[in-house]
Amino acid sequence: MESKVETLEQQNQDLKGEVGQLREQMAQIFQILTQTNAAVTSLVNTNATRYAQNGYARNVRDPPYGMSQGWNIENATNEEQEQQNVVKNGPVFNASSGAGLNPKEDSGA
Repeated sequence: MESKVETLEQQNQDLKGEVGQLREQMAQIFQILTQTNAAVTSLVNTNATRYAQNGYARNVRDPPYGMSQGWNIENATNEEQEQQNVVKNGPVFNASSGAGLNPKEDSGA
């Protein structure tokens, strides 16, 4: 019976040691997170200042790749007109592009 008590006491001491090590590790992690948070906050504030100085609107959401809003409004109408012209007149090939009909597919030749 005494050996079981001694075994349990030893396990208790081992667990206390492990808990102490975990507390030390958690304190180190907390310190690293605090330092990282301060660095990130500093970078965010620096970038926010630069962003405001460049005169960009803060609430404007630009499309991907930095394209401004409405960058392709004129082209949308041109594309619609081109599609209508293709339907009416057939495809138009640019001779300087090197593209043309594939002779194997051209049944009229």
